[in-house]
Amino acid sequence: MTTVFYISLGIIAHTYIGYPLLIFLIAQMVKALGTGAVIKADEAQDLPMVTIIIAAYNELNDLEAKIENTLSLEYPNDRKLIWIVTDGSTDGSEKLAVHYPEVQIFHQPDRNGKVAAINRMLPTVLPGIVMFTDANILLNKNALHHLINHFNDPLVGAVAGEKKVSDGKEKGAVAVEGLYWRYESVIRKSDASLHSVTGAVGELFALRTTLVKPLPEGIICDDLYMSLQVIDQGYRIAYEEKAYGVESYSFSLSKEWKRKIRIAAGSIQIFKMMDWWRLLQKRPIPVLQIINRKLLRWLIVPYLVVLLPILIAMINVDRANIPLLGFVVLCSFFYIWALLGGILIKLKFMPRFFYLPFYFVWANLALIAGTWQYLCGRSFTVWEKVR
Repeated sequence: MTTVFYISLGIIAHTYIGYPLLIFLIAQMVKALGTGAVIKADEAQDLPMVTIIIAAYNELNDLEAKIENTLSLEYPNDRKLIWIVTDGSTDGSEKLAVHYPEVQIFHQPDRNGKVAAINRMLPTVLPGIVMFTDANILLNKNALHHLINHFNDPLVGAVAGEKKVSDGKEKGAVAVEGLYWRYESVIRKSDASLHSVTGAVGELFALRTTLVKPLPEGIICDDLYMSLQVIDQGYRIAYEEKAYGVESYSFSLSKEWKRKIRIAAGSIQIFKMMDWWRLLQKRPIPVLQIINRKLLRWLIVPYLVVLLPILIAMINVDRANIPLLGFVVLCSFFYIWALLGGILIKLKFMPRFFYLPFYFVWANLALIAGTWQYLCGRSFTVWEKVR
């Protein structure tokens, strides 16, 4: 039991602390050597055509602000197209086209899911760059220029922007999401310094149109699938922190739970369908990144998080074994803290860090739930608005 305890603790520590620290140090070495610098676009050159695709379902409350924000992006108007796809929307989103002639809104009454909406638009995308962004996220004005600069490197096939969660006035457990994304941003930047971001988020993701292929029917995590397709074709995915989107907190943990379950199900789906051995032989560095960043975190660590308290209860600790005793005490304290956070979840006056243990355990339980729901045959084809 003691050996299993140490191994379990070691894998968790490696996934959340060891690998991020290692990749951060590598990124600092790359920065010190001056490699990986972004090649800025020559103002005299023609900027590539950018097609911005916003797939939205019943997002009328957010769409007007999103359109205004997208129109304000600093990029030549004759070099950008703004397409909004509202398949299945019943809130009148398509009527906004009357007020914004610069924007094309593609609507159909049938709701077949985000992947079907994207696939419907891909054949008509003009050569250049295609950018995917969500209806409920607002971009900084020079985001496009910062993203496009990376494509001057012929080895860059896609660029992931940074996701920021607005602090607003939220406190309590839901506010931990903002801390989580700050942590994620540091790792993503470091991952890109070594080779690639291991999975862009759909809120802000740009790709060369030549690399975008129709998505298989039923794909849940379209952004992760497209990321792997870029890597499979021999390109890397860059990260640009100066191109960012700001999103509000989830309104409730129950809605955020649904989102995490969907992400977990989509990740398991892709892990099952990819030929990892072939990909490892072709692209060893990014695949090793994916193993450390995704495979361990989504397929192994959640179950170890559940196993660890059981091991703690079963270990007969020898008081003379000070290191083991210390680990057991610290782990016990962590899980008691997480339980306390769950009990006091509605107390918004508590500082955000108080809920970190709870958020960690809760998020891993969501990964387990999403995995089993997918394996039991639940359909995730159509997306649900959770914010």
